[in-house]
Amino acid sequence: MELYILNDKFQEIACIDEFESVLWTKFFRDVGYCEIHTLFDTELWDLLKIGYYITRKDDDMACIITKKSIETDVENGDYLTVYAVDVKSILNRRIVWNDINVKDVSISAFIYTVLNENVKSPTTSDRAIPNFTIDLSSSDDFNKYSKITYSTNKDNVLKLITDLCTDYNIGFQVTLKDGKFIFKLLDRIIKYDTSKNNYVEFSPEFSNILSSDYEETDESYKNVCLVGGEKKDNNQEFATYPQTISPRGLERREIYNDSGLSKTYKDESGIEHTYTDEEYKKLLLDNGRVVLSNNSFNESFTGEVDIIDTYTYKKDYNIGDMVVVRNNYGISTIA
Repeated sequence: MELYILNDKFQEIACIDEFESVLWTKFFRDVGYCEIHTLFDTELWDLLKIGYYITRKDDDMACIITKKSIETDVENGDYLTVYAVDVKSILNRRIVWNDINVKDVSISAFIYTVLNENVKSPTTSDRAIPNFTIDLSSSDDFNKYSKITYSTNKDNVLKLITDLCTDYNIGFQVTLKDGKFIFKLLDRIIKYDTSKNNYVEFSPEFSNILSSDYEETDESYKNVCLVGGEKKDNNQEFATYPQTISPRGLERREIYNDSGLSKTYKDESGIEHTYTDEEYKKLLLDNGRVVLSNNSFNESFTGEVDIIDTYTYKKDYNIGDMVVVRNNYGISTIA
């Protein structure tokens, strides 16, 4: 594996191909990371500065160095550890400064608005990341999803986008190319068709899963959200999500979210508007849906797979593709 180092001006300044170990972990929507562990070298220490970038020619994730440390040991020698996070983490540096209110728009249009107003071209020029751009090539892929009515409340941009993508089961990436940060939404790609016996599967039957860990938990699971709305004259509006098929008895797990959402809002021209009762109720319900999506029943299936004998990574499947994973005990998932 070869790692390329870029300085804070995005100029390639070195290639590293000797180290004790490297972790290169990439996610469909969460922030990935890279960790380098190697014998201490003064030149390497000076080279790997916080704020510099680590890239690979064979992968589109780029990481920004956020931490480095030296461990000294008389018997075993001195070691250098460098930790870097996926550049999508730059979205964590911004909040939704001026709240955004939308009615029945596509999820992609809403996310693009958040990014345009807070990262790409905000009204306060100091807030702009000049080399940030948005890849709109996949926009039409998200028109099939339900529309969203939403009002922000000084949200952190990274958390907001991650929560929304979790709710819609889509992903996103920020790549670094020619000195530009390029944001792109990612739709799920299905790599299985059981009816035609044509699918990508990792299982003992195919001899391509080396180890696995399966876990399911309902520790943080909630299925009913009471959303608090505007407070006025000692009264407050509320909405309950879901409105139908409400769980009962022990099956019911409630959570409260004080949304802080107002019935009035100002548009880009500063003109004040008021939501209709129906629009405001939908606004609160969409807020409740997002809250529940982040407090869902948690099922995880992790493992080490054989990437040589059956399927080729980035050819037969990639990050975000939906494939079949099965363990020795018949537990399977489409993930």
